[in-house]
Amino acid sequence: MYLLAIVNNMNSKVRNKFSISGNVPKNPAIRKLLNESGFFSFVKYTGPDPITQNADTVQIASGHESDNGLAKHICDFVMAKSGLDRKACRFMYVMMIEMMANVYKHAYNDYNLLYPRWYCFAKYVKEEDTVAFTFMDTGEGIPSTVRKNFAEKLDVLKLKGEHKYVVSALNGDFRTATMEEYRGKGLPKIREFCSSNKIQNMRIITNRADVSVSPNGYDSKDMAKSLRGTLFYWEINLARC
Repeated sequence: MYLLAIVNNMNSKVRNKFSISGNVPKNPAIRKLLNESGFFSFVKYTGPDPITQNADTVQIASGHESDNGLAKHICDFVMAKSGLDRKACRFMYVMMIEMMANVYKHAYNDYNLLYPRWYCFAKYVKEEDTVAFTFMDTGEGIPSTVRKNFAEKLDVLKLKGEHKYVVSALNGDFRTATMEEYRGKGLPKIREFCSSNKIQNMRIITNRADVSVSPNGYDSKDMAKSLRGTLFYWEINLARC
């Protein structure tokens, strides 16, 4: 989905300078997943396999602002798979709306070569009784935004490594002069949902930072290469809901 986001978000003036093409994967399982995820709907697909849907997936969706309809659809999807009521799934709606809003408000600036669009995908894994989510944007990334907006705070905290920026943002350490938390309540709220075990296996990759969040804390490091934007992955274990 990262490749899809980069190509589709690219400014048309830049994209017209390139010719991008590819083949479908030979592995039938991966090809099936790409098909059912809605990936082929975002490209000029001319393959032999018809584009299909699967009741166990929420196909890749994209937008540039909060999408209440999609957030509700994802909640309905989890409710159908788990038997939970809407009140129990309310936290997912809040989380999705926060992520969507943060992309529009914080992830991009006027000088970017990429349009401010986010991408979301969800899949029910029957064998594990979990729903796996992927959400991403191709903006500046959390470390870059923190570095730009909170330089003085970074000098005080003396953080070493971009992964430390993300951990501090999750802890709510970065606030504006009006005490507004960085990225609204989104990142601290994610930590709260992980701590209460509402969501599991949360992983955030942004710029060089690679951060896994669990009820016990963080497992974080800096990668050798940088990723453009922010990628969130998490799971909901339906048996624990």
